[in-house]
Amino acid sequence: MKMKTLYLHIGTPKTATSSIQKFLAENWDVLQKHGYFFPESTHIYPRVNARRNAHFLSGRVRNGEGIRDKEKEKTYLEEGLQQVRDAFQNYDNVILTDESIWYCLCYLKKSLLCDLKKEADKQGYQIKVIVYLRRQDKFLLSRWNQRVKQKSTSDAVLSCDEYFELTQKKEKDIYQYGKILDGIAEVIGKENLIVRRFDVESWRDGSIIHDFMHEIGIDVTPEFHELEKNANLSLDKNTTEIKRILNQEESFTMKEISYMGKFLKKISENYIQKDHTEMLAKEELQQFLELYVKENERVAEEYI
Repeated sequence: MKMKTLYLHIGTPKTATSSIQKFLAENWDVLQKHGYFFPESTHIYPRVNARRNAHFLSGRVRNGEGIRDKEKEKTYLEEGLQQVRDAFQNYDNVILTDESIWYCLCYLKKSLLCDLKKEADKQGYQIKVIVYLRRQDKFLLSRWNQRVKQKSTSDAVLSCDEYFELTQKKEKDIYQYGKILDGIAEVIGKENLIVRRFDVESWRDGSIIHDFMHEIGIDVTPEFHELEKNANLSLDKNTTEIKRILNQEESFTMKEISYMGKFLKKISENYIQKDHTEMLAKEELQQFLELYVKENERVAEEYI
């Protein structure tokens, strides 16, 4: 008898997670026919897409005064876990996804996976973690692009050079793939950790969505509705810099900046595929990447 399985997709950030989440949401009914359930988020978190249905595992909740409400966080967590328990009454497979979990395992809530494993053992299901990894230099640049595009943190006004310097000082852990994967494997077992390259040449059918679905045990057939385009397209180099400058202008409201951001995103669609330049010098990126060469080789051998 096949054991019930919770598939936990943890990103990493900027590895087409939004597209995967959108595909799962749009094919909710088809998934159920095949014994897979993609729960809807029970609560709305500021600046968090509702399709990130695993956010209850790590999301912070604040009251009207902006003060963290830990009791409500516990309530949201229990409600989310109960939703998973209920789903397993009717389905063999449940899918949860949230790219912020990768960050949480590094800094904010390192016990997250241990706590979830205890819940899984108690309820009688297994956990399989799915993660896509992109080369660290590409990861760094895409994170800066996303920060500028969303203007969700103070980093949104930093130049690429400034962000490059800051992230090496304060966020080294998120680039240490081997260390994080080792920690995950220690909790759920290496056999339950699915690690894939964020590289179109390694994906099934050249599609990350087809690749993801295959890894959870179901191939994409004509009954599934395919996405028309990337759900979270990055800005190209020029429009990213324009957006960063707009972020610094205090006279603009958030609504106005958001509107201009959407306009810049539309412009980017025509240029991003043709743009092969980078915001940092090749020598800088190579030097940064060399910090992780040996560890990346080990990750490739042990996990990929």
